[in-house]
Amino acid sequence: MSGMVTRRRWLAAAGAAAVSAGRDTARAQFGPLGRAVHSCRIRTEADTGGVRRLLRVEDGGWATAYFGGESFDPDAANVWLWDRNGNLRWGAAVFPPGYLRTLLWDAAARRNGDVAVVGSGFDAGGLAHFMCVIGRDGVMGDFLRTNPYSPRFVTFGPNNSIWTFGTDIDAENEKADHDLLAKYDDKGNPAKTFFPRSAFSTPFHPTTYAGKGRTCLRSAAERIGLHISRTEEWLEFDIDGRLLGRWPAGAENRGALYHLALTASAQFYSWQWQRDKDTAGLYRFDRAIARWNSLPETVSEHSHPVVRPLLGADGDRIVHYAGWPERDLIEWRDAPLPEQSGIQ
Repeated sequence: MSGMVTRRRWLAAAGAAAVSAGRDTARAQFGPLGRAVHSCRIRTEADTGGVRRLLRVEDGGWATAYFGGESFDPDAANVWLWDRNGNLRWGAAVFPPGYLRTLLWDAAARRNGDVAVVGSGFDAGGLAHFMCVIGRDGVMGDFLRTNPYSPRFVTFGPNNSIWTFGTDIDAENEKADHDLLAKYDDKGNPAKTFFPRSAFSTPFHPTTYAGKGRTCLRSAAERIGLHISRTEEWLEFDIDGRLLGRWPAGAENRGALYHLALTASAQFYSWQWQRDKDTAGLYRFDRAIARWNSLPETVSEHSHPVVRPLLGADGDRIVHYAGWPERDLIEWRDAPLPEQSGIQ
Protein backbone atom coordinates (compact mmCIF):
# COMPACT_ATOMS: atom_id res chain seq x y z
CA MET A 1 0.00 0.00 0.00
CA SER A 2 1.31 3.45 -0.89
CA GLY A 3 3.01 5.44 1.85
CA MET A 4 3.31 2.43 4.11
CA VAL A 5 6.68 1.87 5.77
CA THR A 6 7.45 -1.85 5.62
CA ARG A 7 10.27 -3.60 7.45
CA ARG A 8 11.36 -5.36 4.27
CA ARG A 9 11.62 -2.12 2.31
CA TRP A 10 13.43 -0.41 5.16
CA LEU A 11 15.94 -3.24 5.43
CA ALA A 12 16.61 -3.17 1.68
CA ALA A 13 17.36 0.53 1.82
CA ALA A 14 19.38 0.70 5.01
CA GLY A 15 20.92 -2.74 5.42
CA ALA A 16 20.89 -5.15 8.34
CA ALA A 17 23.81 -3.39 10.05
CA ALA A 18 21.86 -0.15 10.12
CA VAL A 19 18.97 -1.91 11.80
CA SER A 20 21.18 -3.04 14.66
CA ALA A 21 22.74 0.42 14.98
CA GLY A 22 19.33 2.04 14.76
CA ARG A 23 17.92 -0.11 17.55
CA ASP A 24 20.95 0.52 19.79
CA THR A 25 20.69 4.25 19.12
CA ALA A 26 16.98 4.28 19.88
CA ARG A 27 17.58 2.55 23.19
CA ALA A 28 20.48 4.84 24.10
CA GLN A 29 18.31 7.91 23.57
CA PHE A 30 15.83 6.79 26.21
CA GLY A 31 16.48 6.21 29.90
CA PRO A 32 14.80 3.56 32.05
CA LEU A 33 11.22 3.72 33.17
CA GLY A 34 10.86 6.19 36.03
CA ARG A 35 9.90 5.23 39.56
CA ALA A 36 6.27 5.22 40.65
CA VAL A 37 5.27 8.82 41.37
CA HIS A 38 1.65 8.11 42.25
CA SER A 39 -0.47 5.09 43.05
CA CYS A 40 -3.98 4.22 44.12
CA ARG A 41 -6.22 1.21 44.49
CA ILE A 42 -9.29 0.83 42.32
CA ARG A 43 -11.34 -2.14 43.42
CA THR A 44 -13.03 -2.54 40.08
CA GLU A 45 -14.87 -5.76 40.72
CA ALA A 46 -16.27 -4.60 44.08
CA ASP A 47 -17.28 -1.17 42.76
CA THR A 48 -19.04 -2.51 39.66
CA GLY A 49 -20.44 -5.78 40.94
CA GLY A 50 -18.52 -7.93 38.52
CA VAL A 51 -16.33 -6.06 35.97
CA ARG A 52 -12.81 -7.21 36.77
CA ARG A 53 -10.59 -4.80 34.88
CA LEU A 54 -10.40 -1.13 34.06
CA LEU A 55 -10.72 -0.12 30.43
CA ARG A 56 -8.12 2.63 30.50
CA VAL A 57 -6.68 5.64 32.31
CA GLU A 58 -6.30 8.95 30.48
CA ASP A 59 -5.23 12.58 30.88
CA GLY A 60 -6.27 13.93 34.23
CA GLY A 61 -5.97 10.46 35.75
CA TRP A 62 -9.58 9.52 35.00
CA ALA A 63 -10.18 5.77 34.85
CA THR A 64 -13.10 4.19 33.02
CA ALA A 65 -14.60 0.73 32.75
CA TYR A 66 -17.69 -0.66 31.06
CA PHE A 67 -19.67 -3.87 30.99
CA GLY A 68 -18.77 -5.68 27.79
CA GLY A 69 -21.79 -7.94 27.50
CA GLU A 70 -25.35 -7.20 26.44
CA SER A 71 -27.48 -5.14 28.82
CA PHE A 72 -31.23 -5.73 29.12
CA ASP A 73 -31.97 -3.62 32.21
CA PRO A 74 -32.27 0.13 31.43
CA ASP A 75 -31.60 0.99 35.08
CA ALA A 76 -28.45 -1.13 35.60
CA ALA A 77 -25.11 0.73 35.54
CA ASN A 78 -22.81 -0.39 32.75
CA VAL A 79 -20.20 2.44 32.66
CA TRP A 80 -18.12 3.67 35.61
CA LEU A 81 -15.69 6.54 36.29
CA TRP A 82 -12.99 6.82 38.97
CA ASP A 83 -10.69 9.74 39.78
CA ARG A 84 -6.89 9.47 40.05
CA ASN A 85 -7.14 8.69 43.77
CA GLY A 86 -9.29 5.64 43.17
CA ASN A 87 -12.59 7.18 44.20
CA LEU A 88 -15.62 5.95 42.28
CA ARG A 89 -17.32 9.10 40.95
CA TRP A 90 -20.36 7.45 39.38
CA GLY A 91 -21.86 4.43 37.69
CA ALA A 92 -24.23 5.22 34.81
CA ALA A 93 -26.80 3.19 32.93
CA VAL A 94 -26.18 3.81 29.23
CA PHE A 95 -29.40 2.61 27.65
CA PRO A 96 -30.98 4.80 24.96
CA PRO A 97 -34.75 5.39 25.32
CA GLY A 98 -36.83 2.85 23.44
CA TYR A 99 -34.02 0.30 23.14
CA LEU A 100 -34.70 -3.33 24.00
CA ARG A 101 -31.06 -4.17 24.70
CA THR A 102 -27.63 -2.58 24.29
CA LEU A 103 -24.03 -3.62 23.77
CA LEU A 104 -21.25 -1.13 24.55
CA TRP A 105 -18.16 -1.10 22.36
CA ASP A 106 -15.87 1.48 23.96
CA ALA A 107 -15.64 4.42 26.37
CA ALA A 108 -13.12 7.25 26.80
CA ALA A 109 -12.59 10.07 29.30
CA ARG A 110 -11.81 13.69 28.54
CA ARG A 111 -9.34 15.64 30.72
CA ASN A 112 -12.25 17.38 32.50
CA GLY A 113 -13.87 14.04 33.38
CA ASP A 114 -16.52 13.82 30.66
CA VAL A 115 -16.92 10.32 29.23
CA ALA A 116 -17.86 9.40 25.65
CA VAL A 117 -19.52 6.01 25.08
CA VAL A 118 -20.26 4.18 21.82
CA GLY A 119 -22.50 1.16 21.41
CA SER A 120 -25.19 -0.70 19.52
CA GLY A 121 -28.56 -2.17 20.35
CA PHE A 122 -32.05 -2.94 19.15
CA ASP A 123 -35.09 -0.70 19.16
CA ALA A 124 -38.44 -0.93 17.41
CA GLY A 125 -36.73 -0.18 14.09
CA GLY A 126 -34.14 -2.94 14.42
CA LEU A 127 -30.38 -2.67 14.82
CA ALA A 128 -29.31 0.79 16.00
CA HIS A 129 -25.96 2.41 16.76
CA PHE A 130 -25.29 5.33 19.08
CA MET A 131 -22.89 7.63 20.88
CA CYS A 132 -23.41 9.71 24.02
CA VAL A 133 -21.40 11.89 26.42
CA ILE A 134 -21.73 11.64 30.20
CA GLY A 135 -20.61 14.62 32.27
CA ARG A 136 -18.10 14.39 35.10
CA ASP A 137 -21.05 14.68 37.47
CA GLY A 138 -22.67 11.60 35.91
CA VAL A 139 -25.39 13.54 34.06
CA MET A 140 -26.26 11.80 30.79
CA GLY A 141 -26.24 13.85 27.60
CA ASP A 142 -28.38 13.26 24.54
CA PHE A 143 -27.99 10.05 22.57
CA LEU A 144 -26.83 10.48 18.98
CA ARG A 145 -28.09 7.74 16.65
CA THR A 146 -25.29 7.14 14.13
CA ASN A 147 -26.92 4.64 11.70
CA PRO A 148 -25.76 3.19 9.39
CA TYR A 149 -22.34 3.99 10.85
CA SER A 150 -21.43 1.86 13.86
CA PRO A 151 -18.68 3.47 15.97
CA ARG A 152 -16.60 0.77 17.67
CA PHE A 153 -13.72 2.75 19.24
CA VAL A 154 -13.69 6.29 20.63
CA THR A 155 -11.30 8.96 21.92
CA PHE A 156 -11.39 12.67 22.69
CA GLY A 157 -9.23 14.72 20.34
CA PRO A 158 -7.89 18.29 20.35
CA ASN A 159 -10.38 21.13 20.93
CA ASN A 160 -12.71 18.70 22.72
CA SER A 161 -13.54 16.94 19.47
CA ILE A 162 -14.66 13.31 19.60
CA TRP A 163 -13.22 10.74 17.19
CA THR A 164 -14.47 7.25 16.41
CA PHE A 165 -13.29 4.29 14.35
CA GLY A 166 -16.06 2.08 13.04
CA THR A 167 -17.94 0.61 10.12
CA ASP A 168 -20.87 1.50 7.90
CA ILE A 169 -23.02 -1.62 8.24
CA ASP A 170 -25.07 -1.01 5.07
CA ALA A 171 -22.02 -0.27 2.92
CA GLU A 172 -20.13 -3.26 4.29
CA ASN A 173 -23.04 -5.58 3.49
CA GLU A 174 -23.10 -4.22 -0.04
CA LYS A 175 -19.29 -4.46 -0.36
CA ALA A 176 -19.22 -0.71 -0.97
CA ASP A 177 -16.44 1.65 0.10
CA HIS A 178 -17.02 3.80 3.18
CA ASP A 179 -15.09 5.98 5.62
CA LEU A 180 -13.91 4.42 8.89
CA LEU A 181 -12.95 7.47 10.96
CA ALA A 182 -15.52 10.02 12.09
CA LYS A 183 -15.01 13.34 13.88
CA TYR A 184 -17.67 15.01 16.05
CA ASP A 185 -17.72 18.41 17.76
CA ASP A 186 -17.65 18.83 21.53
CA LYS A 187 -21.44 18.34 21.68
CA GLY A 188 -21.34 15.09 19.76
CA ASN A 189 -22.63 16.54 16.50
CA PRO A 190 -21.16 14.89 13.37
CA ALA A 191 -18.55 17.02 11.63
CA LYS A 192 -16.59 14.98 9.07
CA THR A 193 -15.54 11.46 8.07
CA PHE A 194 -12.13 10.24 6.88
CA PHE A 195 -10.06 7.28 5.70
CA PRO A 196 -11.89 4.84 3.42
CA ARG A 197 -12.28 1.10 3.80
CA SER A 198 -10.45 0.71 0.48
CA ALA A 199 -7.22 1.82 2.20
CA PHE A 200 -7.00 -1.75 3.55
CA SER A 201 -6.50 -4.84 1.44
CA THR A 202 -7.69 -7.30 4.10
CA PRO A 203 -10.92 -9.13 3.21
CA PHE A 204 -11.95 -8.83 6.87
CA HIS A 205 -13.15 -5.51 8.19
CA PRO A 206 -10.37 -3.61 10.01
CA THR A 207 -12.56 -3.22 13.10
CA THR A 208 -12.89 -6.98 13.64
CA TYR A 209 -10.87 -8.87 16.26
CA ALA A 210 -7.97 -10.88 14.89
CA GLY A 211 -6.59 -12.59 17.99
CA LYS A 212 -3.32 -10.64 17.68
CA GLY A 213 -3.99 -8.02 20.30
CA ARG A 214 -6.26 -5.07 20.83
CA THR A 215 -7.45 -2.38 18.43
CA CYS A 216 -7.51 1.05 20.04
CA LEU A 217 -7.98 4.73 19.25
CA ARG A 218 -5.93 7.29 21.21
CA SER A 219 -5.18 11.02 21.08
CA ALA A 220 -2.18 13.12 22.19
CA ALA A 221 0.22 15.77 20.89
CA GLU A 222 -2.28 17.20 18.38
CA ARG A 223 -2.68 13.84 16.68
CA ILE A 224 -5.03 10.88 16.59
CA GLY A 225 -3.40 7.45 16.89
CA LEU A 226 -5.02 4.22 15.73
CA HIS A 227 -3.70 0.71 16.34
CA ILE A 228 -5.45 -1.94 14.24
CA SER A 229 -5.22 -5.52 15.45
CA ARG A 230 -6.53 -7.01 12.22
CA THR A 231 -3.73 -5.53 10.07
CA GLU A 232 -1.15 -5.06 12.86
CA GLU A 233 -0.61 -1.40 12.02
CA TRP A 234 -0.18 1.92 13.79
CA LEU A 235 -1.61 4.99 11.98
CA GLU A 236 -1.52 8.66 12.94
CA PHE A 237 -3.73 11.50 11.71
CA ASP A 238 -3.63 15.25 12.25
CA ILE A 239 -6.61 17.12 13.67
CA ASP A 240 -8.02 17.57 10.14
CA GLY A 241 -7.95 13.86 9.42
CA ARG A 242 -4.88 13.85 7.18
CA LEU A 243 -2.74 10.73 7.44
CA LEU A 244 0.63 11.57 9.04
CA GLY A 245 2.16 8.11 9.01
CA ARG A 246 1.46 4.41 8.78
CA TRP A 247 3.71 1.72 10.23
CA PRO A 248 3.63 -2.07 10.68
CA ALA A 249 3.31 -2.48 14.44
CA GLY A 250 2.62 -6.11 15.30
CA ALA A 251 4.00 -7.47 18.57
CA GLU A 252 7.63 -8.58 18.58
CA ASN A 253 8.39 -12.27 17.97
CA ARG A 254 4.78 -13.01 17.03
CA GLY A 255 3.68 -12.22 20.56
CA ALA A 256 0.40 -10.65 21.66
CA LEU A 257 -0.06 -6.90 22.01
CA TYR A 258 -2.99 -6.06 24.25
CA HIS A 259 -2.59 -2.74 26.07
CA LEU A 260 -1.42 0.55 24.58
CA ALA A 261 -0.72 4.16 25.56
CA LEU A 262 0.11 7.37 23.68
CA THR A 263 1.84 9.97 25.86
CA ALA A 264 1.69 13.77 25.66
CA SER A 265 5.05 13.79 23.85
CA ALA A 266 3.64 11.29 21.31
CA GLN A 267 5.61 8.28 22.56
CA PHE A 268 3.73 5.05 21.89
CA TYR A 269 3.92 2.20 24.43
CA SER A 270 2.45 -1.28 24.69
CA TRP A 271 2.32 -4.18 27.11
CA GLN A 272 3.18 -7.39 25.30
CA TRP A 273 3.18 -11.07 26.06
CA GLN A 274 5.93 -12.97 24.27
CA ARG A 275 4.46 -16.45 23.97
CA ASP A 276 7.67 -18.19 22.86
CA LYS A 277 9.55 -16.98 25.95
CA ASP A 278 6.49 -16.72 28.23
CA THR A 279 7.55 -13.22 29.26
CA ALA A 280 5.60 -9.98 29.50
CA GLY A 281 6.53 -6.32 29.85
CA LEU A 282 6.51 -2.84 28.38
CA TYR A 283 7.69 -1.90 24.89
CA ARG A 284 8.18 1.45 23.17
CA PHE A 285 7.56 1.87 19.44
CA ASP A 286 10.35 3.38 17.33
CA ARG A 287 8.77 4.97 14.28
CA ALA A 288 12.10 5.39 12.49
CA ILE A 289 12.51 1.66 12.03
CA ALA A 290 8.95 0.49 12.73
CA ARG A 291 9.99 -1.74 15.62
CA TRP A 292 9.12 -2.27 19.26
CA ASN A 293 11.99 -1.87 21.74
CA SER A 294 11.55 -3.45 25.15
CA LEU A 295 12.04 -1.65 28.43
CA PRO A 296 14.26 -4.46 29.81
CA GLU A 297 13.67 -3.63 33.46
CA THR A 298 9.94 -4.33 33.00
CA VAL A 299 10.20 -7.68 31.18
CA SER A 300 9.75 -10.74 33.39
CA GLU A 301 7.94 -14.07 33.61
CA HIS A 302 4.38 -13.78 32.39
CA SER A 303 3.10 -15.58 35.50
CA HIS A 304 4.96 -13.22 37.88
CA PRO A 305 5.18 -9.91 35.98
CA VAL A 306 7.12 -6.92 37.30
CA VAL A 307 4.63 -4.67 35.51
CA ARG A 308 1.12 -5.87 34.80
CA PRO A 309 -1.06 -4.59 31.92
CA LEU A 310 -0.74 -1.02 30.75
CA LEU A 311 -3.83 1.12 31.28
CA GLY A 312 -2.92 4.30 29.41
CA ALA A 313 -1.13 7.62 29.75
CA ASP A 314 -1.68 10.65 31.95
CA GLY A 315 0.39 13.34 30.26
CA ASP A 316 3.92 11.92 29.99
CA ARG A 317 3.30 9.34 32.67
CA ILE A 318 2.28 5.82 31.79
CA VAL A 319 -0.24 4.09 34.04
CA HIS A 320 -0.30 0.35 34.68
CA TYR A 321 -1.37 -2.31 37.13
CA ALA A 322 1.40 -2.94 39.66
CA GLY A 323 3.36 -6.18 39.48
CA TRP A 324 2.53 -9.56 40.92
CA PRO A 325 1.14 -10.35 43.50
CA GLU A 326 -0.74 -7.04 43.70
CA ARG A 327 -4.33 -7.10 42.45
CA ASP A 328 -5.93 -3.65 42.54
CA LEU A 329 -2.89 -1.36 42.85
CA ILE A 330 -2.35 1.06 39.95
CA GLU A 331 0.89 3.01 39.46
CA TRP A 332 1.86 6.15 37.56
CA ARG A 333 5.46 6.26 36.27
CA ASP A 334 7.40 8.85 34.30
CA ALA A 335 7.79 7.52 30.78
CA PRO A 336 11.32 7.58 29.33
CA LEU A 337 11.76 10.73 27.26
CA PRO A 338 14.16 11.17 24.33
CA GLU A 339 17.39 13.00 25.06
CA GLN A 340 16.98 14.96 21.83
CA SER A 341 13.90 16.82 20.67
CA GLY A 342 11.50 15.45 18.10
CA ILE A 343 9.18 12.48 17.87
CA GLN A 344 11.03 9.19 17.55
